[in-house]
Amino acid sequence: MPINYMQQLDEIAAVNPRLAVALLRSNPQLPQVYSLTVEFTSGAPDVPVSAQFDSPVTEDFWVYKAEFQVQQPEAFPGSIFRAQQQYYNALNPNIMASFTVSGGVGLPWLFSSAPLPVEALASPMTGPGGEGRYGCCSNFVMFFPQTLKGTFWFSRQYDVAEVPTVLTITFAGLTLGCKNYGGLTIKQAQEILRSEYAVQTPAITGR
Repeated sequence: MPINYMQQLDEIAAVNPRLAVALLRSNPQLPQVYSLTVEFTSGAPDVPVSAQFDSPVTEDFWVYKAEFQVQQPEAFPGSIFRAQQQYYNALNPNIMASFTVSGGVGLPWLFSSAPLPVEALASPMTGPGGEGRYGCCSNFVMFFPQTLKGTFWFSRQYDVAEVPTVLTITFAGLTLGCKNYGGLTIKQAQEILRSEYAVQTPAITGR
């Protein structure tokens, strides 16, 4: 289920007034998921493999949760330790990641300033976890029609029994309507919040 953003609207408006306006205007109810899947067929470290969304986002898109899953369908068949190995590997798979968002009117931008372990950019679906790596006031909003590309590589040598390894990352969020977010400046959004919705926001510098 999507988060109850209306209960957190004041906090959202204080941090990201453009997002608050987009949520009020579009009132999104149903979550949408974009995902990318990459299959490693070699266990060699430092060999990059890339994947991207199947299609660009259809509207401005607010990501409030990112999760990843690691599967090794052929690893260690018959071993009594298979389940344990798969569980802990899924939590810490030794996979480095770098994301780039591109498309639309903006210039491509790097999601992170340096490659990071994938678990630093998303939460593992395996085992107990939090609410994702973003949250109610994240500024991770993609403009229509941007897309996201990821480059991934092993940071250690994988055993021959561990390949293929399949990594799937899902980005759950809410669609905001075309240009409801990307078509506003910060100052315009603050004025709309005050005049149309009686929501007060602190002064935020920026366009």
